[in-house]
Amino acid sequence: NVHMISSFDELRKVVELSKDEGQPNVTVLVFMSYHIKFRQQCKMYAPFIEEAARYQTNPAIYGIVDVGKFPLLMRASGSRIFPYTHIYVRGVKKFDFPGHVN
Repeated sequence: NVHMISSFDELRKVVELSKDEGQPNVTVLVFMSYHIKFRQQCKMYAPFIEEAARYQTNPAIYGIVDVGKFPLLMRASGSRIFPYTHIYVRGVKKFDFPGHVN
């Protein structure tokens, strides 16, 4: 299941889920846009996230921030381009990088 994040509270809750017993230890957050037509990378990346969450090929908690609707969340994250991926382990950010993961 992919969490669609629309507030700072939701962002915090999704990241902190990886601290809970019985949950995957990894949270993958992706900042992308569904609304800007020229963002081809976002369109290509979205199905990968949805498939990974559905089949749990890599057990993790997945969250997507639509930067077209919630630009403040993107700015607060320090991301300047998208898609932009953040990976948290047990609630602590371990990696972040522009582009997408294959």
